Amino acid sequence: NVLADAIYQDGWSLFKLKQHKEASARFVHFIKSYPKNARIAEAHFWLGESQFETGDYKNARANYAKVVSMYAKSSKYVDALYGSGWSSYKLNDFAEAARTFEQITLKHSKSKYSFDAHLRLGDAYYSMKDYKNAAGVYRSAVRLFEKQPGIDYAYYQLAQANIKGGAPDKGIEEYS
Repeated sequence: NVLADAIYQDGWSLFKLKQHKEASARFVHFIKSYPKNARIAEAHFWLGESQFETGDYKNARANYAKVVSMYAKSSKYVDALYGSGWSSYKLNDFAEAARTFEQITLKHSKSKYSFDAHLRLGDAYYSMKDYKNAAGVYRSAVRLFEKQPGIDYAYYQLAQANIKGGAPDKGIEEYS
């Protein structure tokens, strides 16, 4: 147990030091060596985070998905769901990103990711050129998070979605 904890902590420390490639190697070693360890879900999460930071979005998404599918009671469940959404977005898999961010907005609306998940859901629809749904999500974000720092982005994107969606008068109103 001490050796397992040491390998895990080494990986986590390397992650915090922004040595993501080395952190990934430690977490892979931990996962292969101690698949039944109590911290296995966290190890998959931090491996996903390390891979995300190095631009390896495909493997990051796979590790986040393991946490989401196998460790639903993990303290990292919603974090992994959010990471999975971002990984899908970075891979230009906007439909999957939208499904994931929508799950956060609907089932985890009290999480720390709720506001950003609304914005990213709108961005995913916008990237798919589904301007009507994008506008609806941005409008929702404006209504639900009107005092949140960064809400100006939602107003801007709402205007953009309205203009591209064929409602320039609404877009101009949002720009105002």
